[in-house]
Amino acid sequence: MNDFGPLPAVRFELRLSGDDRVMASFREVSGLEADLTEVPFREGGENAYVHRLPAADRYRDLVCKRGLIGSVTSDLGQWLKNTLVSGFSGKIQTKDLELSLVGPEATPVMAWVITGAWPVKWKVAPFDAVGDGDALAVQTLEFAYQTVVRVADGQ
Repeated sequence: MNDFGPLPAVRFELRLSGDDRVMASFREVSGLEADLTEVPFREGGENAYVHRLPAADRYRDLVCKRGLIGSVTSDLGQWLKNTLVSGFSGKIQTKDLELSLVGPEATPVMAWVITGAWPVKWKVAPFDAVGDGDALAVQTLEFAYQTVVRVADGQ
């Protein structure tokens, strides 16, 4: 791994935690983000300032973008369908995921474990057939999750 410079991002791979099979590859990922919410607390008799106390971790949704593919028979496609199109007819199934940053040598160079994830949004970018025909149809998948932890590099 390159310890001194930025890592080149070739693609991102998503797996079920503990499974070596790649569920999907993505060209862009965002939402690996956590922050603490805070609660303002006024001390009795002290009006000069307000204490700011940490309250809870807050995680943003994981947003993954890739070219649109036709298959909904994959494990990922079935999970999306069962969660987003079921009309809440069943229990929402959460999964632990592993997201890997794949480098130029086609090997993972960094990875994160995302626990308690479930799909919250599926979106296809607007279709535009005008132009030179090189534009890709892009789909966006969005997942809510409980926690994210960076794991050992490339594992």
